[in-house]
Amino acid sequence: MDKIRYQYASDVNSGRDGLGLEVWQGTQMLLEIFQDDAKGTVTLNTFGQDIALETVCAAIAEFKNQR
Repeated sequence: MDKIRYQYASDVNSGRDGLGLEVWQGTQMLLEIFQDDAKGTVTLNTFGQDIALETVCAAIAEFKNQR
């Protein structure tokens, strides 16, 4: 099984304005935590597969540490 890795990405297109934390395993993005500065919201998006709770919790901790 491939290691989990994090990648930060800015998005100012497609109706969003903010910074996202992408969570990857190999070549597949598992989830994204996105802080939308224009809306003042933070959302977590998944991409159609089961994700271990430990992975979600670790991603949330990573996101909070970088804010």
